[in-house]
Amino acid sequence: MDSLPYLYYRNEDLYMRGEADVYLLDGEDLADKRTVMEAEHLKELIVSQRKKDMPAVALVDGTLVSRDKTLSIKKNIGGFTAPRFESVFKAGQSLCVPVAGYISGSRTSLVINLLRAGDCSRTVMNCVGCRERDNPAAPCHRLEGLRDTTLFSRVLNPGERSICFYGGVNTLPCDERLPYRIGFFYVNVGSEIVRVEAPDYVLENENLLNLLHWAVYDQAQKGMGYPIALQEAHHFAVIKSEERQIFFRLVEGHFVKQGLPSRITNKELRKRTRIF
Repeated sequence: MDSLPYLYYRNEDLYMRGEADVYLLDGEDLADKRTVMEAEHLKELIVSQRKKDMPAVALVDGTLVSRDKTLSIKKNIGGFTAPRFESVFKAGQSLCVPVAGYISGSRTSLVINLLRAGDCSRTVMNCVGCRERDNPAAPCHRLEGLRDTTLFSRVLNPGERSICFYGGVNTLPCDERLPYRIGFFYVNVGSEIVRVEAPDYVLENENLLNLLHWAVYDQAQKGMGYPIALQEAHHFAVIKSEERQIFFRLVEGHFVKQGLPSRITNKELRKRTRIF
């Protein structure tokens, strides 16, 4: 295991060109760039570390789904695909390695909303134009506000998983659907109900699905409620105070070599020096 630092400072690193303008990277763009890099490294791990006849599972902390702006027109599928991880899925599928996202403390209500749809008294559901939308006595409000984890905490025993669900209503023909549609299921790991996201090549293969289920539960038990592998990854990702200071000095030195101004705030200056 290792932690790899990267330094970006050139204009082409800090600015992106849009359709009609050039703009500075924001937090969302930076998170997207990090996701792409993490996916690439995960693919390399699957390809280089996978051993024959030895089961393996690739876990990501958090959701696999990414909001691709180019898919915004197809709203029924854009929110339930993972284009950033497509190369990872290809590697995992070819080597029979399930790739999944582990989501602790899930707040979604997709399954609850499915049950609420069963309470709808209209012939055709249309929540936007429904006159009963603001009526608290309407049948569809019976389950409003509940989360999926609340439901499955009453259904699943420790170690059990739910059936698999797919989000969204996909009305596209099969030949027009994007590869690797993302679904999910819930697992009772004992301390909480966890949501696990995975592509269809995993969810529709009983052997891979069972392997993923077993690995998630086993890892959570070894980590006292949270996968031990993800815990170790988090420990490596934490930047300690000494490392932070070294990083700042490296950046300042690099700026000096390039003839660029390097300034620090008065607050940071006082942190580095002592009056008494």
